[in-house]
Order: sequence, then structure tokens, then C-alpha cells
Amino acid sequence: MHYLLLSIISSTCIFLIFKQFQKFGINNFQAIVVNYITAALCALFANGGYSGSIQSDCNEWIYIAIFTGVLFISMFNIIAITTQKVGVSVASVATKVSLIIPVIFAIYLYGDTLNILKVAGITIALLSVALTFYKPGYKLSKSRKIIVLPIILFLGTGLLDTILKYTQERVISAEDFNRFSTVLFAVAGTIGFVVAGLNIVICKTKFSIKSVYAGVLLGLPNYGSIYFLLQAFENSGMKSSVLFPVNNISIVVFSALAAIVFFKEKVSKLNMLGILLALLSIAIISVA
Repeated sequence: MHYLLLSIISSTCIFLIFKQFQKFGINNFQAIVVNYITAALCALFANGGYSGSIQSDCNEWIYIAIFTGVLFISMFNIIAITTQKVGVSVASVATKVSLIIPVIFAIYLYGDTLNILKVAGITIALLSVALTFYKPGYKLSKSRKIIVLPIILFLGTGLLDTILKYTQERVISAEDFNRFSTVLFAVAGTIGFVVAGLNIVICKTKFSIKSVYAGVLLGLPNYGSIYFLLQAFENSGMKSSVLFPVNNISIVVFSALAAIVFFKEKVSKLNMLGILLALLSIAIISVA
């Protein structure tokens, strides 16, 4: 259970750090690139380095790690674009309600079962996400092209969670968690580094040292969020159909409370109802 809590705290820290980027004039993409490089180094050093680097026994998961790395940096950019074009609330809801995708796969692949309590808990959880991020007077763009963004975000983040669970369940051992994390973070960082370099050379984007510091700060909890989630899969004893909702909804609750405490964000009665429903859903799912 402590691994799950550490994963939730790490993900909440990512939210808190991202929240400060605009305030301090941080270049988002440059910071994200440094973040992945930092996360890769964390995974490398946590493993004590590799005596043989990527050895033959990595053949089973190396391509999954590469694909996941590509998906990681793609989703980070989709999140940024969705936030700018559609809004923070929609982006947040899309990423969190995506929990339904790994839950469906867990039932199909791992024999997880559904009962009335679990279905009720997940339903309340989805409702709580919408209420927690609801903003009065928010108008959604009617452009069909823009509406596609949260759909891509929903499918992409759901696929990411599903891949991580499948890899832990069927492909790698606990000893390989850090090696797997190193490769996926390194791939994401390398792709980002190339794109950032092209932006600097071709688009004359200025390199910001502040973005390096911010990226390092972001990379630490980013590594923790993945490593501790994999450990939670391995050691918590929870079924995936329980762990995913509890993890995602807890992040919603922690992030919302952190925004209230640290950033003095105003919350409506509906937002507070959403937080309370989120807590209720966690309790229901946990005992289901």
C-alpha cells in the first residue's frame, strides 16, 4: 500500500510543479525534455548502473519500452495542446476518466471480476472527476478538430496505463523495473531533445537555463510516479480493477486539495461535492 501512496504523492508533485511553470516563465517543452532525461538517470542510478548495459534478456521488453517512451512524450504534448486549445478542466477529466480502459483490459486479460459495489464505485469516481474539475461559465469549443484532442488524450493515457500493467504482469520481473524505466524515459528524452534542438536551430527558440532547473525538479517525481506504480502493481495485492480507480481518483483528490492549500484556488460547491464523492468512491472500491 505504501508504494501506491508514494505513486500518488509523486503524481501530485508533478501537478504542483507544472502549476508553477507559467509563473516563472518556464519553457514547457524544454523542461519536459530535461524531465525525461532526469528520470532516465534516476532509473539508471537506482539500478546501480548496468554492467552490461542493455543485455540480451531485455529482448522481451525493449520494444515495449521504446514504444511506451514514444507514447509518453506524445501524450505530454497532447496534454499541453489540449490544455491550451480546450482547457485545463477538459484535459484533466480526459486523463483521469481514462482509468476505465485499463479496468476493462484487467477484466479481460487477468480475470478481474466486477460486482455491484465495484461498478458503483467506478461510476461515482467518474462523476467525481467531472464535478471536481467543473468550472462555472466554461464554454467548450465547437470545432470538431479541437474536440478530437481530449478523445486522443483519453485513449492515449488509458493505453499507457494498460501497457504498464501488462508489462509488469506478463513481461518483466520486479528486478527489471528500473531498466525498463530507464529505456522508456531515455527514448522520450531523446525524441524531445532532437525536437527541442530543431526548434532552437530552425525556429530560433531561445534556450532557457530556468527550464533545465525546472526539468530536473519535475523529473524526480516523474520517475517516482512510474517506479512506485509498477511496485504497487507488484506488491499491493490489489486487483487492477481496484488499483487503477483508487490511484487515479486519489491523484484527483490530492491535486485538488493541494491547489486549495498552496495556490488558494477557489472551489465551488460542486467542486467540493466532487472531492467528497471521490473519497466515497475510493472507500467503496477498496472494500468491493
